[in-house]
Amino acid sequence: MTKTILISRDWNGGTVASSNPELIAEFIEGAERAASLRARWPANGSEAMTALARLFPTMRDVEACKPFSPMALVAWLNSGASGSGSRHAAMFLLNVWNMDTDWRAEGLKVRAGQGRFNFARAVASWDPEHRAACAAWLEAPFYP
Repeated sequence: MTKTILISRDWNGGTVASSNPELIAEFIEGAERAASLRARWPANGSEAMTALARLFPTMRDVEACKPFSPMALVAWLNSGASGSGSRHAAMFLLNVWNMDTDWRAEGLKVRAGQGRFNFARAVASWDPEHRAACAAWLEAPFYP
């Protein structure tokens, strides 16, 4: 007869239990790492989007990002004020806000081949600071 020893550890107002102490340590480490990454952004989705938008140099002065407003951003894109890098940044932001929305249905006027966010095209057009802004979200993604 094999006996299993259950090991428990108090953590975060509850208890984590397993017969393998390494699994407990890995679970707690992973959960703490995830919490640390999430803490990089404000808890409120709109505020987190505003913080993300401010990381993109070409979005810092865009009124639609102070605070972040997806429909105002669509209007800004339609105004023709965006250049290639800022258009990609705006499309990235809209994609983070709601990856399932067809922004054309929300009034976005599209340029040929630019109806949806294209990661490869964006990275090819962005300077290092724009790529760093995107990387900050990739490292610690949030979903508003």
